[in-house]
Amino acid sequence: MQNPRAMVITGDGINCENETVNALRLAGFETSLIHLGSLAAFGDRLDEYHALVLPGGFSFGDEVRSGKILSLKLQSLFKDRLQAFIDQGKLLIGICNGFQALVQMGLLPATSTRGERLATLARNSHQRFVDRWVEVKVSSQNPSLYFEGLENFDLPIRHGEGRLLLRDAMNEAERESIAKAAPLRYAQDVNGSWQQIAALTNKGGNVIGLMPHPECFIRWSQHPDWTRYKRSNRGTPPGLLFFQNAAKMAYDLIEREMQEAQDRDKINQRQSLKSYRDAGVDVQGADAFVGDIKKIATQKLAQSTMLGNFDPDRMLKAAGGYASVYKIDEKQAVAITTDGVGTKLMLCHELSDYSTIGIDLVAMCANDLICTGARPALFLDYYAMGKLNRQRGKEIISGISDGLAQAGMFLAGGETAEMPDLYRPEDFDLAGFAVGFVDPAKMITGHTLVPGHHLIGIASTGIHSNGLSLARKLIVGGSPQRRALLTPTRIYVAPILAMLDKYGEHVSAIANITGGGFTNLMRFNSDVGFKIDNPQEPQEIFKEIARSIDMTEMYQTFNMGTGMIVAVKNKLAAQNILDLLRDMDLQAQLIGESTSQAGRIEINVDSNKITLTHAKKA
Repeated sequence: MQNPRAMVITGDGINCENETVNALRLAGFETSLIHLGSLAAFGDRLDEYHALVLPGGFSFGDEVRSGKILSLKLQSLFKDRLQAFIDQGKLLIGICNGFQALVQMGLLPATSTRGERLATLARNSHQRFVDRWVEVKVSSQNPSLYFEGLENFDLPIRHGEGRLLLRDAMNEAERESIAKAAPLRYAQDVNGSWQQIAALTNKGGNVIGLMPHPECFIRWSQHPDWTRYKRSNRGTPPGLLFFQNAAKMAYDLIEREMQEAQDRDKINQRQSLKSYRDAGVDVQGADAFVGDIKKIATQKLAQSTMLGNFDPDRMLKAAGGYASVYKIDEKQAVAITTDGVGTKLMLCHELSDYSTIGIDLVAMCANDLICTGARPALFLDYYAMGKLNRQRGKEIISGISDGLAQAGMFLAGGETAEMPDLYRPEDFDLAGFAVGFVDPAKMITGHTLVPGHHLIGIASTGIHSNGLSLARKLIVGGSPQRRALLTPTRIYVAPILAMLDKYGEHVSAIANITGGGFTNLMRFNSDVGFKIDNPQEPQEIFKEIARSIDMTEMYQTFNMGTGMIVAVKNKLAAQNILDLLRDMDLQAQLIGESTSQAGRIEINVDSNKITLTHAKKA
């Protein structure tokens, strides 16, 4: 992070500028000393600085009116830029004569509702120039960040016009507002200042004017009784701590500016993102790659001499390619699948929450298995990382165990791989492998799906584990929906198996609505299409994403509130299945039907028709 930058103004009647520059540099500021005569050249560069400091002088009675001259110069050169500087939260510090300039400009204290200045800095009540060390105390009514860590301490004062004098015609509320704006008071009356006020701040706390000189107490040896004072006041000298607090405020400002810049970049990025492809994910390209895999695998299989008793002809056509199914005998087949959780891992790291990602991992595999009609049984995990973090690992495995309990599966084994040359220390990846069993005669393949079958939608818990590469870029850190992206994927094993046990003969297809959204319906039978005229209500998270993405892209990327779709052959069976699902506390409803418009999905959303034609290959 860059160091904060401070501009110190010098000119006639100012002679504490070098001490001020030294104090700022010791506190961590990169500091420029600019003379009033050269200030015109810097007028347009004010935005480059995080602090503007007006130092004090040593002129009895301010005979050259340096405070007034300084205020007029600043108003003339900076005009509205000075107020914009303040509104951005940047620091404006006026010390002694600099405080007088802030008062002359009407920046301190706040003006009345009538636009009148409420106070001025007048000649000391005893009409004498005062040059001595005094005790000051931090006010509990206005705990300014400039004085954080300070209570009662000594500072030197050197002024002839430091008495805060209020207007005669002031109401009680205006007086109270000035009293509350005073972060520092003299322990004793030194110049007749109203309520012994030694400093004032604005409402934002970033503008401060003070009569004592903190720049003159940045080393203990500067105090006239420094050996005694240091023994009773350990730590950082009060004046230096004042400037260090200012530097801390400036660093916080820089962090906010950086965050705002990142947020602007994200907004610009969001505005440029119109599809899953724009986020870097090419669903169609992935489908083509799956075809490449099949072709290569088939060719190599034909050339192999190591197959033994394995019969490739026993590989059965599975529902939409959700799993591979190998027939063991006439009564039993084994279904196998693998999956991961994608860039949801990055959210876990960002939010330091790994407690549910294991549930997602199990869900992504188990939900695919049940689309074939298989009963999930065994699970293996692959956990790769740059450096093993045992606590994080335990959270992940605990989540996997929770998911397995929901799916009725057994963790049969796995692999933990620590690869510092491949991953950064904090990076990791997860993959799951699942095995289930199914009666070949009862396997769901989608080949019985014909036009006129009824579609039941079963609600999702949210975004599940797909489309996160796009969603993470559209739902930014400040959104309340950011954490909702981590909501674990619903595991549908229990309700789907219960449905198949009782009404399996009436079910023609089951679609897990994962990557590719509603185009997953096209995985079964290229001879049919679908009409969705009663879609389920999407969760709030989808509505926020839809502010940047058109609805066609939404429905071919996300589940839009529907995590699983079941095609049922007749309406009576569909109603019975709905009753069963609702008895299991699931939100389910009839959402549409299969049609004769092959390769075409029509979705009616709020009187708008969405058409999807992407045929997802198995």
